[in-house]
Amino acid sequence: SGLFLQSGDTLHTGPDGNVTLEFDDSSRLLLQANSQLSMEDLRSYGQTRIVDTRLRLQQGRVESQVTPRAESGPRYEIWTPAANSAVRGTHYRLSMDPATATARTEVLEGAVAFRGRRQARTVSKGFGALAETGKPSSPPVPLLAPPDTASLPPVVTKVPIQLGFPALKGATAYRAQIAPTDRFDTLLFDGTSPSPAVRGPDLPDGDYVLRVRGIDAKGLEGRDAYHPFRLHARPEPPFLI
Repeated sequence: SGLFLQSGDTLHTGPDGNVTLEFDDSSRLLLQANSQLSMEDLRSYGQTRIVDTRLRLQQGRVESQVTPRAESGPRYEIWTPAANSAVRGTHYRLSMDPATATARTEVLEGAVAFRGRRQARTVSKGFGALAETGKPSSPPVPLLAPPDTASLPPVVTKVPIQLGFPALKGATAYRAQIAPTDRFDTLLFDGTSPSPAVRGPDLPDGDYVLRVRGIDAKGLEGRDAYHPFRLHARPEPPFLI
């Protein structure tokens, strides 16, 4: 918190680490666990708060909420070893898996120009695509629908947190994340499971937000379902009279 970054800086997160970056134009990026992100080029234009943003994701996962920009103005670009993404204003995820040399993008709002080797594709809201290093990007495919979290309880009374929800058609795994607020600037938990269940951490009592999504056979993560809940696992002991 309060760390200022400039062109040339690199951020690394550990297995339990995550950090949110906020740029001058109020665009935000959530850098998740086991990730490496370099600030290739950050340029502000006078007092306009317009920022030309070029980043490089060597490995890991990021989620960007990008303030809209004029068509002729600066872009927001993230490069990976397999593909690069360029946007004018949108909400999307980008990941790079060095083990499989594969980049993936999932678009939640707007559209993303996703370029693999010698080929660019437009990936629109509700779609995802992937690219292997040295190969063109794949055609976009629809993202999985949000899981059904209607049956989850508003109050959780046991720790560690364990919650289950109905299986989602097409999902081979699930990702669950827990944050203090629905902005998801800080992740208190980020885990995957082969089954539609959340096995979360032992958090202090308080108010939290859970978001869950399905992961398809291509490794693309689907649309989020959100569930606010109160953890009340340690009730006050009764007063002795």
